[in-house]
Amino acid sequence: MRPLRPRSALALLGLLWLAVALGAPLFGSQPIGLSEVLRGDPTALAIFWQLRLPRVLLATFPRSSEEMAERGVSFLLEVARECPGIDFSLLSRPWRTGGTAAEATRRLIAAGNLTNVTLLDGVQEDMRALYLQHDFTVIPFTTPDGGKECPRSLVETMACGVPVLISEVAQFSAFVRERECGQVFALDPQSFAGAVDAALSRYQVIRDNAMRESRAQFDLRATMKSYAEIYEAAH
Repeated sequence: MRPLRPRSALALLGLLWLAVALGAPLFGSQPIGLSEVLRGDPTALAIFWQLRLPRVLLATFPRSSEEMAERGVSFLLEVARECPGIDFSLLSRPWRTGGTAAEATRRLIAAGNLTNVTLLDGVQEDMRALYLQHDFTVIPFTTPDGGKECPRSLVETMACGVPVLISEVAQFSAFVRERECGQVFALDPQSFAGAVDAALSRYQVIRDNAMRESRAQFDLRATMKSYAEIYEAAH
């Protein structure tokens, strides 16, 4: 992953939109238009990814600062330091009885001057819209029991056609690898960056797989059928 500062990414993205508006060819004689990007044309997407920062969403944010390591927040902040060419959004929700992770994370972001990390606070009225503002949702658990085996946000993001980045120690990583609905990474910043690059290189494929698998495996009818089979087997 080549380092790319936010301002540089925005400037290059502006050039892309200007070229599209003017109908100008990009990178040689082959014109690359907005319609090709939206259709998922491999050449257009490859150019588009070079012009802006990949956006990664963490929606499994912990309640307490003591959980930040096992939930992978500390790891993601380390990745953000090492890989400024990736944008991160960390979604924190309000806890009725209070929480300490958000404030601790805010201090670490400020102390590290991590301009590529945004902490999102408060209730999100439209999670689908939030998922679609990102290229990936990340499950960065650092221990097998760092969180739910299959977080709800993982199922939701796949249903929206947003692939998953997941650590190799997370229990659901085998599913992601076998069904090719995202990319698995080791708990190392360079491995994470490599996973992002690999996922972007076949984005349309893993996007389609994510949508298909979410509907096949987590559709309400399929879930109810699975429950019924479990109950029948128990009797």
